[in-house]
Amino acid sequence: MSTASAFDPILTKVIHRRLEAACEEAAITLNRTSGSPIVTEANDFSTSLLSTDAEIIAFTSYLPPHFVSGVNAVREINATLDLSTVRPGDHFAANDPYTTQPLHGADPSIITPVFAGDELVAWAYASVHVLDIGGLTPGGWIAGAYDRYGEGFLFPLTRIVRDGVWDEQFVKFYLANVRMPESLNDLRSCVAANNTTVARLKEVFERYGAKTVKEYCEHSITLSEQHARRRISELPDGTYTAHDWVEYDGHGVETLSRLSVKLIIHGDEMVIDTSDSPPEANSFINSTRAALLGWVLGDFIRTLMPDLPINAGVTRPLKVVRSAPGTMLNPSINAATSGGHMESGTKVLRAFHCALHKAVGLSSDPDVRYRSAGLGANVAPHNVVFGVSDEGAPVMWVSFDSLGTGLGAQANTDGRDCGCYEDLTGARMLDIELEETAPTLHYFRRLLPNSGGHGYRRGGMGIDTAWSLLGMQAAQITMFSNVTRVPSCAPGGGYPGSGTGNLFFSDGIEAGSITDLGARFIAEDLTEGSTPPSSHATNLPLGVKDIVRTYGAGGSGLGDPLFRESWRVALDLDNAMITADVVDQVYGVVIGPDGEADEDATVARRRELRAERLGSQPRREPAPMEEYRSPLRIEGAGICCNHCDESLASDDGNWKTGASSRSWPLAERAAYLGAKVRRTTVRDIRTWEHCCPACGSLLEVEYLEAEEQPPHDIRLGVVEIPDAIEPF
Repeated sequence: MSTASAFDPILTKVIHRRLEAACEEAAITLNRTSGSPIVTEANDFSTSLLSTDAEIIAFTSYLPPHFVSGVNAVREINATLDLSTVRPGDHFAANDPYTTQPLHGADPSIITPVFAGDELVAWAYASVHVLDIGGLTPGGWIAGAYDRYGEGFLFPLTRIVRDGVWDEQFVKFYLANVRMPESLNDLRSCVAANNTTVARLKEVFERYGAKTVKEYCEHSITLSEQHARRRISELPDGTYTAHDWVEYDGHGVETLSRLSVKLIIHGDEMVIDTSDSPPEANSFINSTRAALLGWVLGDFIRTLMPDLPINAGVTRPLKVVRSAPGTMLNPSINAATSGGHMESGTKVLRAFHCALHKAVGLSSDPDVRYRSAGLGANVAPHNVVFGVSDEGAPVMWVSFDSLGTGLGAQANTDGRDCGCYEDLTGARMLDIELEETAPTLHYFRRLLPNSGGHGYRRGGMGIDTAWSLLGMQAAQITMFSNVTRVPSCAPGGGYPGSGTGNLFFSDGIEAGSITDLGARFIAEDLTEGSTPPSSHATNLPLGVKDIVRTYGAGGSGLGDPLFRESWRVALDLDNAMITADVVDQVYGVVIGPDGEADEDATVARRRELRAERLGSQPRREPAPMEEYRSPLRIEGAGICCNHCDESLASDDGNWKTGASSRSWPLAERAAYLGAKVRRTTVRDIRTWEHCCPACGSLLEVEYLEAEEQPPHDIRLGVVEIPDAIEPF
């Protein structure tokens, strides 16, 4: 290999962009040939290019977890396939959660060899969510499954196309196991996408030569690695921990399982320790490797290196500690995993985000601190409807309105409203006009007031929508959501957002008789007589007089809401983003008769609220917040309040011991903040708010069990690397 100085920097960029463009064109091919709305509208797919050593060379970034799926697939090929039998025109597929470990079984991996002459030089990869893979229910998320055998057609690495010809036996097996034969088209679209990648790579090889392209690919990966290490080294060495809760009630019994993530930052490397995992569950909430690490990778890239090319270089500084086999985050071969990426996987993401942003906020580099962000909801209350239309045709419909969850607040702006998942970088809300293709009538689709977490910068708002059947007399609905009882944490000094939920209103007016009501049918018409189903429910009967109301979770805020500009608060009130009680008791803004903020009265009211937090008058005044600043700062060997310089040092080194802290039952505090949260019946979870003892500024909000005390979750300079680490 040549030295770095021997490479032409312009040619490095040109070749990398040519390869990225090949993957992007493959994505366009997949999108235009699929026909499935989850592809054409929601962009739930990815394409990429990998080396023969299973390293990502180029990636389209529609769905970052597919980065890990591709790596897993090529590693499995190298471990189990006789590569001498591979020929141009072959395509391989797999969706087995235990061997090839895709995101879940409904995201099959399609892997295609790339040749330069007779030499195998790379692999093209595509993955897409198919809306039916068999199993108990359609949709691909089998909320009622107990094990893998209820989750549909799961197959290990299989050659589905040989020399350009589809294997008809595989096609027959596939079609025999699914309700919707058109889902096979998504696999065909992936094959077409990979063919596009192969064709474009041949052009690059003809232009520059395969040897040169391979060398420059490695050089590009090395450059990304160098930049990734530089970004990590700008975080303070130490150990940072955070936890979250996995909710499940799909088998008739509510469970709430706690998991935690520990980040160990040492120089230019980061260890991601997920060993603290709940036991394996007898439900679909267990995570595959891609579900565990894919979301983490997306958050890592989005936070620290949004400007870097996405290739294997960004993962080389990362090491992983897995939990023991037979746990929720490292399940056995028989475990159900079809919802793990949406359940325990997203909870790992949320814990990782909170731990990472504790380090980000303490960085000495202002550019790194500026990457501070609240935590988005990263969950959707999915509803899958299946039945027979009035014309006698089978119909399956997924309520993609549920993607309208709020994103976390940013240092320079409020969180995006209805922004989908933060780490579904290509995902988007579907147009309401798609209602024409669905057997439903929508009554409203709007923002849910108070759903965004309050803060100096407010979290994004969640969606509020209602619909009923139209064009079919009866159906079955399967639904799941994992942020109904414990909302997002808030590591940056703001408040969490609201939770998600579904409500049923039975014996209503048949949709066909009220289509002329239009805008007169509003959310306030749906306040009485609702029945909250389980947050994970399978095949519930749904009739034409049933109305389903769904609301999405909001993103967490960033910074103490008492710092938010009063004119922004008044504007939020005017736009029905927040309610009058929240304006007074959370933001401390006094609105005059003219609808404008009374500045003098607001200053006095905010002093009252700070005194209320402390139980006495504050000893110090916080500095004005002209732009977002982290709530904490390293001062010497300890940590201080970044708003008034008060030292929070304590004998045990835990800054929370030196804070002024209060706690409430979670649901009670959520109601005070105007947020929708479903009360849990199995654990006594409390909301803890930690404030500066001198100025009364809010520093962090977290959720702990009743008997717990605030954990020592920032240990500066403590670096203890476990023995059982593995490459990312």
